[in-house]
Formats: sequence, structure tokens, C-alpha cells
Amino acid sequence: MSGGIVVLTYGMAAALALLLLYLFRAKRWYWHVASVMAALGLGAMTPPESVVSQRYDLAIGGIFFFLCLWGIAGMFFPRSHDIAHQH
Repeated sequence: MSGGIVVLTYGMAAALALLLLYLFRAKRWYWHVASVMAALGLGAMTPPESVVSQRYDLAIGGIFFFLCLWGIAGMFFPRSHDIAHQH
């Protein structure tokens, strides 16, 4: 598999995670913790024998990277307090 495909996949995962944080801001802390925990669970999972391939590894790696980045970077994007101030 070419390096360009790998860079493009991880770059798109990073861009999507950061774009979602920029547009929708961070959510409650437990959603970000759940995202990191889901990524760790996905990373620790043993792939089934029938789907072991470089494409599978790339797809799982991209999803893992997206979930980790969205979960961890949520600390640096403040939550919107507009809803909290409405009565």
C-alpha cells in the first residue's frame, strides 16, 4: 500500500475530528472519555481471520485515530454555554 493513501486516510480522519470540534464544539466530558475508550477497545480487538488485510488495518487505524483525536482534543475546544443560560 502506498504511503500517500495512508497519509490521506489519517489526514482526513484528523481533519474530520477537528472540523467537528470546531463546528459543534466539545460535548460533555463523558462523550469524549467514551470516544477514547471505544478507540482503545477497537485497537485491542483481534481482527477476524477472514478480514485480515492492509485495507482492514487502514480502516481500523483511521477510525481509531479519529476517535482518539476527537476525544482528547475536546479538552481544547470549550463547550458552548448558550443552552445553559436560556430559561
